[in-house]
Amino acid sequence: MRVKIVINELFEHDYVEIHTKEVNKEISEAVLQLQNNTKVIPVNEDGKIKVLKQTEIYLVKSSEGSLIVKTKDKTYTLNKKLYEVPLLMGPDFMRISKSTYINLKHLDSVEATFGGVMRVNLKNNDKDYISRMYVKELKKYLKI
Repeated sequence: MRVKIVINELFEHDYVEIHTKEVNKEISEAVLQLQNNTKVIPVNEDGKIKVLKQTEIYLVKSSEGSLIVKTKDKTYTLNKKLYEVPLLMGPDFMRISKSTYINLKHLDSVEATFGGVMRVNLKNNDKDYISRMYVKELKKYLKI
């Protein structure tokens, strides 16, 4: 990645422009770093809005038209669309199926199951299955 800094006393506010062919992990990490990693996620809990940090979230799953957000011991809903998850959650989240993203920081283990399907086990004891089309990316992350 090339970086260019322009210093101009006429600028009233600092701003950053990123020119890229696509949003990849490196770009997402740079954006999060620029935002000081203080992004919070507003979720719904029994009619109340609760604020979570990205690091608290273990799994985001689409179910019956809404997004389910799981933390260590609670489940919430999120008023966003599934396609917004990568930018909202950041580079620590990986898609493992058409409907699910996991936080890789909370990945406990991965195991093969019947029929060549793989299952992820998260540190909060949640389990989910990895679609075959996403196994390669997970193996790349795990360096296996």
